Amino acid sequence: MLVAALVLANPWTLVARADTNSDASAAEAKAHYKKGQAHYELGEWTAAADEYKAAFRLAQKPALLFNIAQAYRQAQDWKHAAFFYRKFLELSPRREPNRGLARKLLKKSEKELMNEEVPSAPPVPPPAPPKPAPPVQVAPVRAPALHPVEEPTPLPPVPDIIVPARPVAPVKPAGSPPFHVILAHPEATPGEGTAETKPELPPAALAPTPPKRSPAGLIIGWSATALLAVGSLVAYLSANQQLDAMTASQHTRAQADSLLQSAGSRQTLSLSLGIAAFAGAAVSTILTASGSEPPSP
Repeated sequence: MLVAALVLANPWTLVARADTNSDASAAEAKAHYKKGQAHYELGEWTAAADEYKAAFRLAQKPALLFNIAQAYRQAQDWKHAAFFYRKFLELSPRREPNRGLARKLLKKSEKELMNEEVPSAPPVPPPAPPKPAPPVQVAPVRAPALHPVEEPTPLPPVPDIIVPARPVAPVKPAGSPPFHVILAHPEATPGEGTAETKPELPPAALAPTPPKRSPAGLIIGWSATALLAVGSLVAYLSANQQLDAMTASQHTRAQADSLLQSAGSRQTLSLSLGIAAFAGAAVSTILTASGSEPPSP
């Protein structure tokens, strides 16, 4: 892009054509062009554009419009640069060598102009500090007036009620002679009593002593339960061995059916023996628990 910045058109290097301007005007226009070139070389872009404009007013050569656009582009005046690029493309002949470069620079100038025209968002001011809350005025709370508490009226005294105790007959041991109990009569004076004779109580019947269970029967019951459990386990293991043997090797259909039937019978036997062992264990447990209790007096 540095090359594009330094490219300027020289209107007086073109092929000479019939010009209606006078020689004095042409000489003055060429003088303004040379001054513009000097300002351009010194980086004085606005002064260079003004000299090129003065030369165009006198000579009206389209190449001067390209120089004006170049000076404004260097000054980053994108609006005037785009305007003079368009004028150059409009008035210059098609054989002008700078037309292709002018189109590219026109697009760039228009893009920069659009970026400048987009307004940037204004800075957001910091939020104002919150206003202090006004003090809350709390009205004084008045305590309610207290009313005197009336003392409760005392209850009248309750007269003592004497309930005569019922006589309790003492327990008479078995085989003792009959005895007499003297009970107080409610209407009798103190020191006096009424003699009443209680009949002799029959001796208390003794509770029968439960018969003692023989430990030999319990031993036999537990032994039978253990044998049933062992037989159930053996039958179960035997059935599993038959099933493993059947799956380990190939057999005919009849042999497989026979092995399956035998394994099923042994599993049924194992289940039956297990149920019998469980029932025997339950009965033995009940008998052991009832036989170990001490006899009631």
